[in-house]
Amino acid sequence: MPSRYRDIVSPEMAQEEDRPTEEAAGKPRKVPIAFPEDLYEWLREEAFKRHGHMADIVREAVREYRERSVQQMRLPMENGR
Repeated sequence: MPSRYRDIVSPEMAQEEDRPTEEAAGKPRKVPIAFPEDLYEWLREEAFKRHGHMADIVREAVREYRERSVQQMRLPMENGR
């Protein structure tokens, strides 16, 4: 059974996996992520439609989530509400 982790990394990252790694600043880190079957299939199909990589879609979603959460943390809080 093929590893789903290999499916979501970009080809550049997959090639680096075979080489010795150095802890260099700015290098993307590989993180294994488990998805429910339906979400995994949606992600795979979306990457196919965009002619891109599943990892790019995940990075985009995390970036958008992070931007939204940082903005929400800056909202003023009212007492008692």
